[in-house]
Amino acid sequence: MTTFDHGRCSRCREELAEGARFCGHCGEPTARLVAEKRLDAAESARRAGLAVIALLIGFAGTLVAIVVHGFLFRLAARYDPFVFVSGLAMQIAVGALAARTLGRGVAVAVLRGRVPGRRLLEALPAAALAGLVSFVWVALMNRILQRGEVEVEIEPWLLVDMVLCAPLIEEWLCRGVLWRASREVANRGVTLVLTSVLFALLHFLNGGSFLELPHRFVAGLLFGALRLRSGSLWPGVLAHLLLNLAAVSLA
Repeated sequence: MTTFDHGRCSRCREELAEGARFCGHCGEPTARLVAEKRLDAAESARRAGLAVIALLIGFAGTLVAIVVHGFLFRLAARYDPFVFVSGLAMQIAVGALAARTLGRGVAVAVLRGRVPGRRLLEALPAAALAGLVSFVWVALMNRILQRGEVEVEIEPWLLVDMVLCAPLIEEWLCRGVLWRASREVANRGVTLVLTSVLFALLHFLNGGSFLELPHRFVAGLLFGALRLRSGSLWPGVLAHLLLNLAAVSLA
Protein backbone atom coordinates (compact mmCIF):
# COMPACT_ATOMS: atom_id res chain seq x y z
CA MET A 1 0.00 0.00 0.00
CA THR A 2 1.38 3.42 -0.98
CA THR A 3 1.80 5.93 1.84
CA PHE A 4 1.46 9.50 0.68
CA ASP A 5 2.63 11.41 3.77
CA HIS A 6 5.89 9.58 4.29
CA GLY A 7 8.37 7.75 2.11
CA ARG A 8 11.09 8.39 -0.39
CA CYS A 9 11.18 9.94 -3.82
CA SER A 10 10.83 7.38 -6.59
CA ARG A 11 13.53 9.20 -8.59
CA CYS A 12 16.28 10.35 -6.23
CA ARG A 13 15.24 8.34 -3.15
CA GLU A 14 15.41 11.39 -0.89
CA GLU A 15 13.06 11.30 2.08
CA LEU A 16 9.85 13.20 1.43
CA ALA A 17 8.36 15.78 3.81
CA GLU A 18 4.98 14.97 5.30
CA GLY A 19 2.18 15.80 2.85
CA ALA A 20 4.64 16.70 0.07
CA ARG A 21 3.33 16.77 -3.50
CA PHE A 22 6.76 17.28 -5.05
CA CYS A 23 10.20 16.09 -3.98
CA GLY A 24 12.06 18.97 -2.34
CA HIS A 25 15.34 17.74 -3.79
CA CYS A 26 14.65 16.93 -7.48
CA GLY A 27 11.08 18.23 -7.97
CA GLU A 28 9.66 14.83 -8.94
CA PRO A 29 5.87 14.55 -8.35
CA THR A 30 5.07 12.32 -5.42
CA ALA A 31 2.67 9.38 -5.42
CA ARG A 32 0.20 11.62 -3.60
CA LEU A 33 0.08 14.15 -6.46
CA VAL A 34 -0.12 11.42 -9.11
CA ALA A 35 -3.07 9.83 -7.32
CA GLU A 36 -4.82 13.19 -6.96
CA LYS A 37 -4.43 13.89 -10.67
CA ARG A 38 -5.83 10.49 -11.54
CA LEU A 39 -8.85 11.11 -9.34
CA ASP A 40 -9.36 14.56 -10.88
CA ALA A 41 -9.13 13.12 -14.40
CA ALA A 42 -11.60 10.36 -13.56
CA GLU A 43 -14.04 12.88 -12.05
CA SER A 44 -13.74 15.19 -15.07
CA ALA A 45 -14.40 12.29 -17.43
CA ARG A 46 -17.43 11.23 -15.37
CA ARG A 47 -18.88 14.75 -15.39
CA ALA A 48 -18.28 15.12 -19.13
CA GLY A 49 -20.02 11.82 -19.80
CA LEU A 50 -23.06 12.84 -17.76
CA ALA A 51 -23.14 16.21 -19.53
CA VAL A 52 -23.20 14.53 -22.96
CA ILE A 53 -26.03 12.26 -21.79
CA ALA A 54 -27.96 15.29 -20.51
CA LEU A 55 -27.55 17.04 -23.87
CA LEU A 56 -28.75 13.94 -25.71
CA ILE A 57 -31.77 13.79 -23.40
CA GLY A 58 -32.48 17.45 -24.11
CA PHE A 59 -32.38 17.15 -27.89
CA ALA A 60 -33.86 13.65 -28.24
CA GLY A 61 -36.55 14.41 -25.66
CA THR A 62 -37.49 17.59 -27.50
CA LEU A 63 -37.84 15.74 -30.81
CA VAL A 64 -40.03 13.08 -29.17
CA ALA A 65 -42.13 15.81 -27.53
CA ILE A 66 -42.61 17.51 -30.92
CA VAL A 67 -43.93 14.26 -32.46
CA VAL A 68 -46.24 13.52 -29.51
CA HIS A 69 -47.44 17.11 -29.32
CA GLY A 70 -48.19 17.14 -33.05
CA PHE A 71 -50.28 14.00 -32.65
CA LEU A 72 -52.23 15.56 -29.79
CA PHE A 73 -52.73 18.73 -31.82
CA ARG A 74 -54.23 16.75 -34.70
CA LEU A 75 -56.55 14.91 -32.32
CA ALA A 76 -57.76 18.15 -30.76
CA ALA A 77 -57.91 19.90 -34.16
CA ARG A 78 -56.91 23.14 -32.45
CA TYR A 79 -54.50 24.54 -29.86
CA ASP A 80 -56.69 24.08 -26.79
CA PRO A 81 -55.71 24.19 -23.07
CA PHE A 82 -55.06 20.43 -22.96
CA VAL A 83 -52.57 20.64 -25.82
CA PHE A 84 -51.01 23.69 -24.16
CA VAL A 85 -50.57 21.94 -20.80
CA SER A 86 -49.17 18.81 -22.45
CA GLY A 87 -46.52 20.87 -24.25
CA LEU A 88 -45.42 22.54 -21.03
CA ALA A 89 -45.40 19.22 -19.17
CA MET A 90 -43.17 17.58 -21.79
CA GLN A 91 -40.69 20.46 -21.68
CA ILE A 92 -40.54 20.27 -17.89
CA ALA A 93 -40.11 16.48 -18.01
CA VAL A 94 -37.22 16.72 -20.50
CA GLY A 95 -35.51 19.43 -18.44
CA ALA A 96 -36.01 17.59 -15.15
CA LEU A 97 -34.56 14.35 -16.55
CA ALA A 98 -31.56 16.15 -18.04
CA ALA A 99 -31.01 18.05 -14.77
CA ARG A 100 -31.23 14.86 -12.71
CA THR A 101 -28.58 13.31 -14.94
CA LEU A 102 -26.23 16.18 -14.09
CA GLY A 103 -26.84 15.81 -10.36
CA ARG A 104 -29.25 16.47 -7.53
CA GLY A 105 -30.35 20.04 -7.16
CA VAL A 106 -29.30 21.21 -10.64
CA ALA A 107 -32.90 21.90 -11.72
CA VAL A 108 -33.25 24.47 -8.93
CA ALA A 109 -29.63 25.65 -8.83
CA VAL A 110 -29.79 27.10 -12.36
CA LEU A 111 -32.53 29.48 -11.20
CA ARG A 112 -30.40 30.99 -8.45
CA GLY A 113 -28.00 33.88 -8.51
CA ARG A 114 -28.25 37.64 -8.03
CA VAL A 115 -28.39 39.78 -11.13
CA PRO A 116 -27.31 43.45 -11.04
CA GLY A 117 -30.03 45.81 -12.18
CA ARG A 118 -27.98 47.08 -15.10
CA ARG A 119 -27.86 43.55 -16.54
CA LEU A 120 -31.63 43.30 -16.35
CA LEU A 121 -31.86 46.57 -18.27
CA GLU A 122 -29.97 44.91 -21.12
CA ALA A 123 -33.07 42.78 -21.66
CA LEU A 124 -34.81 45.79 -23.22
CA PRO A 125 -32.55 46.25 -26.29
CA ALA A 126 -32.22 42.46 -26.67
CA ALA A 127 -36.01 42.06 -26.79
CA ALA A 128 -36.32 45.01 -29.19
CA LEU A 129 -33.71 43.57 -31.57
CA ALA A 130 -35.26 40.08 -31.44
CA GLY A 131 -38.66 41.62 -32.17
CA LEU A 132 -37.33 43.61 -35.11
CA VAL A 133 -35.66 40.53 -36.64
CA SER A 134 -38.86 38.51 -36.18
CA PHE A 135 -41.04 41.23 -37.72
CA VAL A 136 -38.78 41.65 -40.77
CA TRP A 137 -38.36 37.91 -41.30
CA VAL A 138 -42.07 37.09 -41.02
CA ALA A 139 -43.01 40.00 -43.29
CA LEU A 140 -40.42 38.85 -45.85
CA MET A 141 -41.66 35.25 -45.78
CA ASN A 142 -45.29 36.39 -46.13
CA ARG A 143 -44.34 38.46 -49.16
CA ILE A 144 -42.28 35.72 -50.80
CA LEU A 145 -44.97 33.09 -50.19
CA GLN A 146 -47.72 35.61 -50.98
CA ARG A 147 -49.48 35.02 -47.71
CA GLY A 148 -51.63 37.54 -45.91
CA GLU A 149 -51.32 38.51 -42.28
CA VAL A 150 -52.64 35.83 -39.94
CA GLU A 151 -54.94 37.05 -37.20
CA VAL A 152 -54.77 35.11 -33.95
CA GLU A 153 -57.40 35.28 -31.26
CA ILE A 154 -55.58 35.51 -27.93
CA GLU A 155 -57.53 33.71 -25.24
CA PRO A 156 -56.64 34.25 -21.54
CA TRP A 157 -54.97 30.84 -21.14
CA LEU A 158 -52.91 31.42 -24.29
CA LEU A 159 -51.81 34.80 -22.93
CA VAL A 160 -50.57 33.09 -19.75
CA ASP A 161 -48.74 30.51 -21.87
CA MET A 162 -46.96 33.00 -24.13
CA VAL A 163 -46.14 35.75 -21.66
CA LEU A 164 -45.39 33.83 -18.45
CA CYS A 165 -44.99 30.07 -18.88
CA ALA A 166 -43.06 29.93 -22.16
CA PRO A 167 -40.36 32.46 -21.18
CA LEU A 168 -39.71 30.81 -17.84
CA ILE A 169 -39.78 27.16 -18.92
CA GLU A 170 -37.93 27.59 -22.22
CA GLU A 171 -35.18 29.70 -20.64
CA TRP A 172 -34.88 27.27 -17.73
CA LEU A 173 -34.46 24.38 -20.17
CA CYS A 174 -32.21 26.07 -22.76
CA ARG A 175 -30.19 28.69 -20.88
CA GLY A 176 -30.39 26.88 -17.56
CA VAL A 177 -30.15 23.08 -17.50
CA LEU A 178 -28.75 22.41 -20.98
CA TRP A 179 -26.51 25.46 -20.83
CA ARG A 180 -24.83 23.98 -17.77
CA ALA A 181 -24.53 20.58 -19.45
CA SER A 182 -22.96 22.07 -22.57
CA ARG A 183 -20.43 24.12 -20.59
CA GLU A 184 -19.05 20.88 -19.13
CA VAL A 185 -17.90 19.74 -22.57
CA ALA A 186 -17.80 22.83 -24.81
CA ASN A 187 -16.71 26.45 -24.87
CA ARG A 188 -19.04 29.43 -24.60
CA GLY A 189 -19.49 29.86 -28.35
CA VAL A 190 -20.54 26.25 -28.95
CA THR A 191 -22.84 26.41 -25.93
CA LEU A 192 -24.48 29.56 -27.28
CA VAL A 193 -25.15 27.95 -30.68
CA LEU A 194 -26.33 24.58 -29.30
CA THR A 195 -28.84 26.10 -26.90
CA SER A 196 -30.08 28.50 -29.60
CA VAL A 197 -30.71 25.58 -31.97
CA LEU A 198 -32.70 23.79 -29.28
CA PHE A 199 -34.61 27.00 -28.51
CA ALA A 200 -35.63 27.27 -32.17
CA LEU A 201 -36.72 23.61 -32.27
CA LEU A 202 -38.88 24.05 -29.17
CA HIS A 203 -41.21 26.29 -31.15
CA PHE A 204 -42.44 23.29 -33.12
CA LEU A 205 -44.36 22.55 -29.91
CA ASN A 206 -46.37 25.69 -30.65
CA GLY A 207 -47.23 24.58 -34.17
CA GLY A 208 -44.26 26.37 -35.73
CA SER A 209 -42.80 25.58 -39.14
CA PHE A 210 -39.27 25.39 -40.53
CA LEU A 211 -39.69 28.94 -41.82
CA GLU A 212 -39.76 30.14 -38.21
CA LEU A 213 -36.44 28.58 -37.25
CA PRO A 214 -34.16 31.43 -38.43
CA HIS A 215 -35.71 34.24 -36.38
CA ARG A 216 -36.22 31.93 -33.38
CA PHE A 217 -32.53 31.01 -33.60
CA VAL A 218 -31.55 34.70 -33.63
CA ALA A 219 -33.70 35.30 -30.55
CA GLY A 220 -31.95 32.38 -28.86
CA LEU A 221 -28.56 33.92 -29.64
CA LEU A 222 -29.64 37.24 -28.11
CA PHE A 223 -31.02 35.62 -24.97
CA GLY A 224 -27.86 33.50 -24.74
CA ALA A 225 -25.72 36.64 -25.00
CA LEU A 226 -27.57 37.97 -21.95
CA ARG A 227 -26.77 34.70 -20.18
CA LEU A 228 -23.09 35.07 -21.03
CA ARG A 229 -22.88 38.66 -19.83
CA SER A 230 -24.84 38.25 -16.60
CA GLY A 231 -24.10 34.65 -15.59
CA SER A 232 -27.83 34.26 -14.92
CA LEU A 233 -30.84 33.22 -16.99
CA TRP A 234 -33.11 35.94 -15.55
CA PRO A 235 -32.21 38.71 -18.04
CA GLY A 236 -33.06 36.25 -20.80
CA VAL A 237 -36.36 35.41 -19.13
CA LEU A 238 -37.23 39.11 -18.98
CA ALA A 239 -36.22 39.71 -22.62
CA HIS A 240 -38.23 36.65 -23.70
CA LEU A 241 -41.25 37.87 -21.74
CA LEU A 242 -41.05 41.34 -23.31
CA LEU A 243 -40.70 39.86 -26.80
CA ASN A 244 -43.75 37.62 -26.37
CA LEU A 245 -45.74 40.43 -24.79
CA ALA A 246 -45.04 42.61 -27.81
CA ALA A 247 -46.04 39.76 -30.14
CA VAL A 248 -49.33 39.31 -28.28
CA SER A 249 -50.03 43.04 -28.34
CA LEU A 250 -49.52 43.21 -32.12
CA ALA A 251 -51.44 40.02 -32.89
